[in-house]
Amino acid sequence: TIDARQIAELYRRRWRIEGMFQRLESVLQSEIRSLGHPRAALLGFAVAVLAYNLLAVLKRSVEQAHRERLPEGWEASPYHLAVQVRSRYEGMLVALAVEHWPAWADDSANTLAQRLCRDGSRPCLHRPPHQGLEK
Repeated sequence: TIDARQIAELYRRRWRIEGMFQRLESVLQSEIRSLGHPRAALLGFAVAVLAYNLLAVLKRSVEQAHRERLPEGWEASPYHLAVQVRSRYEGMLVALAVEHWPAWADDSANTLAQRLCRDGSRPCLHRPPHQGLEK
């Protein structure tokens, strides 16, 4: 198992990955001609890997936040997490200005773990029609 502190440390490493993607963007000349073009295909794959890693951090954060209330072995559904993120993203952009996002990079692993567990406890765990986190 992985604890909240380890999840936070892994999330902090994400910022190094984003720096790598910035370099990747400049190497690929920031131009996607078509997905059939080798550079565009590589960029598309790299973005997919980053999105998967972020979703994995969210999934583990939700599971950690609810581990004491739910049956052993319960797992959050990556599909339903993605649906919730996608459906609430625009609202988040309104509520949390972009200039506040970089502040997370300076958080200690412990602070970030607490934030992830707090935020992970917020998703609705029952399954309303076409939503929810349960498998």
